[in-house]
Amino acid sequence: MDVAIQGVRAKTGRSLEAPPQSNDEFLQDAAAARGVYAGLQSEGRGLTSEEVRELEVHGNWATDWSLVRVSKGSGSSKTTSSIGAGRVRGCVFHGPVLLGDFSGEIILPVAEQYSQPCGVYNSTLSWSIVGDGALIKAAAATADRSSPEAVKEHRLAVDAYAELARCGATVIGPGAVVMSCSRVVDVFIGANALLESSAVENATILSTAEEPSRITCGSSVTSSLLQHGVTVDRGCVVNDSLLMEHSHVDNHGKLTHSVLGPDSGVGAGECLHCLVGPFVGFHHQSLLIATVWPLGRGNVGYGANVGSNHTSRQADQEIWPGEGVFFGLSTVIKFPANYSESPFSVIGSGVTCLPQRVAFPFCLINSQEQAGLPGVSPGLNHLRPGWVLSESMYMVIRSEDKYRRRAKARQEHSRRNRVDWPVFRPSMMRLMADARARLVAAGLNKREVYVGDRGVAGLGKNYMTEASRLEGIATYTLHLRRYALRGLLSRLEEQSGTDRFLLQGPAKPTWGNGDGNDGGGVCRMPPPVGNALETARLLTLEQQQQQQPTWSSVGGDDGGWELQKSLLVSEFGEEERGFIDLMQKLIAIEAEVAKAVEISKAKDDKRGSQVIPGYADAHTPAKLEVPVKLAYSQQAEVEGKAHGVISRL
Repeated sequence: MDVAIQGVRAKTGRSLEAPPQSNDEFLQDAAAARGVYAGLQSEGRGLTSEEVRELEVHGNWATDWSLVRVSKGSGSSKTTSSIGAGRVRGCVFHGPVLLGDFSGEIILPVAEQYSQPCGVYNSTLSWSIVGDGALIKAAAATADRSSPEAVKEHRLAVDAYAELARCGATVIGPGAVVMSCSRVVDVFIGANALLESSAVENATILSTAEEPSRITCGSSVTSSLLQHGVTVDRGCVVNDSLLMEHSHVDNHGKLTHSVLGPDSGVGAGECLHCLVGPFVGFHHQSLLIATVWPLGRGNVGYGANVGSNHTSRQADQEIWPGEGVFFGLSTVIKFPANYSESPFSVIGSGVTCLPQRVAFPFCLINSQEQAGLPGVSPGLNHLRPGWVLSESMYMVIRSEDKYRRRAKARQEHSRRNRVDWPVFRPSMMRLMADARARLVAAGLNKREVYVGDRGVAGLGKNYMTEASRLEGIATYTLHLRRYALRGLLSRLEEQSGTDRFLLQGPAKPTWGNGDGNDGGGVCRMPPPVGNALETARLLTLEQQQQQQPTWSSVGGDDGGWELQKSLLVSEFGEEERGFIDLMQKLIAIEAEVAKAVEISKAKDDKRGSQVIPGYADAHTPAKLEVPVKLAYSQQAEVEGKAHGVISRL
């Protein structure tokens, strides 16, 4: 915001001033911005038809291009305009937006040696002013929703939609069935829906012949919205909630004041005041309350208490679980808690977690394994970074395959959300790179046990051993290199060994300049965001909420090759490896990962055979399990492609 406001003030030269008794620069900036905001639709100049075409070519879209304006200092020709230079890419504009001049570069605060081109990339803007020299990248939404005009516009749109949908009677669509229901009042029932032996009031039930919805077996639905393919069954209670496509509530489950994402389910337990993303498994007696879990894909085990939002003073606490987090049997999660930077982590059975913020992807949080460790209080748990990748890779492969196979909310339906994004994507790898950097930095003060955030940033109310720290570094490094080398393989396949940017010779790799343009030069590695946690803690709640991932931002999580180039330089740049050596390295890593998938499942087979007579006769051996075969199939595919590239180099 500072960059944008300073740009506005310098550009407009307005004389609006802060109160005379104040020398606060922020108040002066705010006064200048208010002046620009008041004339948002008249400031700057409109876009030329050529600029609109350039923006559309670069993947931008607007509800009305006439509401998008640029500062008068931004050139109007293709050769001088920031738009023509490709500094605005992959963006969506709603309502009035003023764009500044993005012709320069900006030094990121995380490291003065690292600069990026100014501009707006992969973001959504509404009622916004972007000043000269600003950088907005992968912002899910940048908007002023407190604007009376914006609020009024939104309310008018909602009111208009509601008026079009309003009907003075309950509507029962063609092919719908309503049987033995004690109460059906003020309800829209879509085609081919089934309501049986239930009570439904003030509800909208979307349904089609292909994706029928049903409410059956003594269930109660009140003041709720059900999208296509939703099931509410066996004595459930749903109040004031939104159930997205192919979600379900069954077996006496309770859903109140919540949003339940696509393909998620609540069975037997209670889900209260939650935003739950896709593919969350919640099928046992357990509690989920005050939870913001937009990316979902996790599991709530039997007896899990997630958690209590009441401190005996005010029921105002909450939790942000990360994507794919697994809450084990009988876990107790105390609020406030933030695991959004710890995706696909496991909280072990019976563990009680204190209020904390944890930032280690794919970690295991378990009870203390060794009593009497120096400086470790009895209430702290043992955290092992990267444990899921090193010891339970089977879980990751199985989950990713499950998302692909079971996703009923498919993208080919225009009304559907995408819910099958890959696990190993740029945003996930950045979290891993950041976690590894903090583990490496902690080693400067080498000790046997690291306790809390003072020991390692992001450790929360846990401890970590030196052995766990080293294992975490090795695991994150392996998968960062795998991701980077897979990107190189794809690039080499696409270019077939002839691309002037990527291949300067048959053996010597160069990666491009890293600014998003495929020009020559040497790429500089963006430094890991080592102070991400500290910076985040200084943000306002609104700013932190704006950083939360969304389905749309994940679905558009591109920029993979740019990150992969950077990782290639940081991981292999000093080794002077040629492309052949790098492909051979990838082949070895793929074999190691595939073997890890089999080993992680084989441990269950070994333990089961030692405990249960005849276990092996009744269970599929690890090597024949679908996820294991899939892992080896992926390894063979990558190995074949790598050998093909090697033969052409």
